[in-house]
Amino acid sequence: MRHHPFPIVIALGSNLGPGPETLTMACRLLERAGVGVKARSRIYRSRPWGVTDQPVFYNAAISVKSGLHPRALLDRCLNVEGQLGRRRRECWGPRRLDLDLILYGNARIEQPGLQLPHPHVAKRDFVLVPMIDLGIPPLAAIAPRGWGALLHALPAAERTLVHAMPWSLP
Repeated sequence: MRHHPFPIVIALGSNLGPGPETLTMACRLLERAGVGVKARSRIYRSRPWGVTDQPVFYNAAISVKSGLHPRALLDRCLNVEGQLGRRRRECWGPRRLDLDLILYGNARIEQPGLQLPHPHVAKRDFVLVPMIDLGIPPLAAIAPRGWGALLHALPAAERTLVHAMPWSLP
């Protein structure tokens, strides 16, 4: 694959089991699967989005390097979710691990099961803030005034972040 002017970003979330440890293990498994983790955001505790009657989440984002096409990269992410016990029972329900492909360079894809950029990126503070942490350049089509402008435009009811913590790697 050729170099993209924008990075590849994966959002991570967990609200079942040991959240930070699960996120760390997901990064290790991605690297073992040939997906190089270039940078990690801080980890954020956040209230659930969508289905709100469930435990608090740990969320983060990573920028990665991969020669895989977007669908193959998504498949690797789904495989890592499965290795760490993800069982898909309900949309936005509790989960041991959730890996969402948020950006793949500046690719725009509309396929069943794969939309890039991720269709909810502009509505989720638990994705926007970690991308700001990583210094991800905003895509003009989504955030012409920057990620921060999208974050500040979110209504109070859509704000979920509770607490930030550094990513301490064991």
